Amino acid sequence: AAGFATTAAADGVREEGSRSFSAVAAADSPAAVAEAPSEDSRGVGVPSAVAALRGAGEAMGRLFSRFDSDRIVAAITAAEARSSGEIRVHITRRKPEDLEARALRRFHLLGMANTKERNGILIYISSRARRFRILGDAAIHEKCGPEFWQEVARVMEGHFRKGEFTEGVVRGIEKAGEVLALHFPRAGSDRNELPDQVTED
Repeated sequence: AAGFATTAAADGVREEGSRSFSAVAAADSPAAVAEAPSEDSRGVGVPSAVAALRGAGEAMGRLFSRFDSDRIVAAITAAEARSSGEIRVHITRRKPEDLEARALRRFHLLGMANTKERNGILIYISSRARRFRILGDAAIHEKCGPEFWQEVARVMEGHFRKGEFTEGVVRGIEKAGEVLALHFPRAGSDRNELPDQVTED
């Protein structure tokens, strides 16, 4: 399998008043570079990380058809038990021309920009494109910075390259949960603002 490194750059994609930060995994680059995200007048923040799963091969599509949604939901529930943050996972069988725009649209459709503390995270995965994107609302980027997105992406990539789809998603959720618990610890009054189930299209 080809090796992966993570690079980051603001790519200027804007939709529904978003701010976008993109971390792109590339098989041929050992560098990690971060630039400031763009922001529009509404100030809605959706920093993100994206990875191209070049090392996963044709098996990737087959694995997406039999991922263990129960394990993924259990990982989300466990992560959210320690934090006020909200985590969602969306799987698309489409091959979008603009992955960022589609992921950002899904972020808003799922109501993830409406959480009380603006600390929602969406893991958006395209099986046909063998790519995924991690989107987070404004408070996530403000408190966690670009290194957070790159680290979660690297954790997931490592398992995806080995064909361990469910494990990659679960480990990514666990890593995100650790950071959420640190910066957004759960209080007694917190409630689950969004469903935990995996969505698909």
